[in-house]
Amino acid sequence: MKTLNRGLLIILASLLLMQTACTNQEELVIGNPYPLISGTKWHYMDTDWEYDIEFLSDGTLRTQHPNDNSPNNDTWEQSGEKVYFYFNNKYSIYDGSFSGNNIISGTAESEKGAVWNWKATRIEKRLDLNK
Repeated sequence: MKTLNRGLLIILASLLLMQTACTNQEELVIGNPYPLISGTKWHYMDTDWEYDIEFLSDGTLRTQHPNDNSPNNDTWEQSGEKVYFYFNNKYSIYDGSFSGNNIISGTAESEKGAVWNWKATRIEKRLDLNK
């Protein structure tokens, strides 16, 4: 009888531990696993250019691209691991994804149909968001 009670107690304790482990595992999944790029600065590279870009908190870009003659219409957006940014009212559209926390890479296309690959590496995590 003691063996039966002990066996039943072990089974109940095991079930309770499994339920607790499953519950704790669900609680560990918190929010978006991809870093937010708002307020960060990145070094952009493709086969023709290298320059820095900042993803400002208001959805605009600040860039050092030497051919960007109208910087006031450059924007960006993020959806999870996907990052999109646009130069000159979407004349050029950049579509990228995170490769780890500090690298974004993808393809871009111009309104004229040119397509190229690009990569950006994080150089600053958080900037003054009021600039």
